[in-house]
Amino acid sequence: MKRPVAGRWNSEWRQGLIIARDLAWRHENDSDRTVGDFRGRQISGIAGLNLSVKSGEFLWLLGNSGAGKTSLLRLLGVETMATSGQLDILGTQISHKTSRRVLAALRQRIGIVHQDFRLIRDLTVLENISLPLRFQRKTEPEISREAMALMEWLGLSAQSGYFPSELSGGEQQRVAIARAVITRPDILLADEPFNAQEKPQAEKLVRMMQELAAMGTSVIVATHNAALVEQFPASALRLGSEESAGGRA
Repeated sequence: MKRPVAGRWNSEWRQGLIIARDLAWRHENDSDRTVGDFRGRQISGIAGLNLSVKSGEFLWLLGNSGAGKTSLLRLLGVETMATSGQLDILGTQISHKTSRRVLAALRQRIGIVHQDFRLIRDLTVLENISLPLRFQRKTEPEISREAMALMEWLGLSAQSGYFPSELSGGEQQRVAIARAVITRPDILLADEPFNAQEKPQAEKLVRMMQELAAMGTSVIVATHNAALVEQFPASALRLGSEESAGGRA
């Protein structure tokens, strides 16, 4: 994808649910450092990134550890703000001036799978998965029906009453994925969502995410699993390469 000319957006870019232009980010305490290698340690910064992701698009997010994959997903999930550049999410321009009310509304339309799962330890599997539907004020029958169906599909029915501490790493990861997708979000951001899964389960999860994309969700998956990327070909953005500055492969 060619880098968009300054001051002019082509029709392809205007159609994106996610639009990033010359996006840059670094840790606040890294303001005096160059993004990249610093005293032998990589900084997970982002510089000059351009990206457009349409409705229903599936995108692999690739790159070495420290390339900035998690940082980019945090930006796209409006969990942090860019240092510079332009970022539009679901038709809203994101900046430090964006109100908390607007950001909160956007977050309800974005499903996020974090590497550390971020399950609520005092809630059961069923309660963790159901939480986003409760925020949307769904009825109890709707919540029960959706959560039970998703747990059965992901092989979690027997663990519905378990707490996170009673689950294996793979089970916790599937709970985090179920919680992220149960509302059929407009955008799904997944950070290494297969690293605790056996191959058949990982393949099943990729297919589920592709089905979500087919239904209109924009899906971005960060992974180091080269075998899955090869098995399920899709557009890819590789951070830490020349391609990431101008767009993607």
